[in-house]
Amino acid sequence: MNKTAPNRPEGHTPIANAWCIGQLPDHTACSTILIRGTDTAAIDKLREELTAGANAPTHVERARVLNTDTPLTAFIGYWTDPESQRRWHQSAHALVQPGVLVETALIPAQRCETIYSTPETMPGMRNLRPVELTDVHEYWGASRDRIADSAVSDLSSEPGDPLPGNLCLLRGGQVWQHCPEAERAMFFADVLPKLEAAIHFLASDAYSGCISCRLMRDQSMDGEDLESSSFIAWFRDFNSLEVWTSTHPTHLGVFGA
Repeated sequence: MNKTAPNRPEGHTPIANAWCIGQLPDHTACSTILIRGTDTAAIDKLREELTAGANAPTHVERARVLNTDTPLTAFIGYWTDPESQRRWHQSAHALVQPGVLVETALIPAQRCETIYSTPETMPGMRNLRPVELTDVHEYWGASRDRIADSAVSDLSSEPGDPLPGNLCLLRGGQVWQHCPEAERAMFFADVLPKLEAAIHFLASDAYSGCISCRLMRDQSMDGEDLESSSFIAWFRDFNSLEVWTSTHPTHLGVFGA
């Protein structure tokens, strides 16, 4: 974490508590494996290869993609050993099936940041390492302040083929399993519709700097819906994400709700 937090206003004190991973893995390989269709045998084969063997992910999750015209199952695997991810990818027979797409990010600790509203276990990287309280939140620019390399880099897009280098990967989520009824009702009536509108904008507007955005209903590894949702978005660079979050009505609506 960037301890200097140059974007933090003088005297800023957060209203609510927040937590982040205190000691990030040196490198994290995050693979989203998408399989199109309803072939349960193909889905089960992929699930088996993600949950067994010496090169299986450190942590893996399952979800169904909501903003798609055809059924799309997603498995999200996290490896704290990138070489293990590479070996898994090379040997996984399920990946050669039709309709399978793999998107992988190799994330060094100094280019990574996390933020959580609870110390409880949540979907995503939270399952890899313990969390600690942080006061680097609740102001514009806090996410950049939580990225160590922001002290030496503007994190801008870099030339590359077929995709630019230094892409920005965002994963967020909402868990309502333990919410009291009033909070649950507020989430479904006010927050979720604004979140869905924001996802729709990012997924359909090329000028936002977002390359792709998928809204998902989290599931158990057996395919049962959980009381949580999440999204995965790829941006051209970190600045594109910052501009959207701080200026666009769709995210300001989510932030306000």
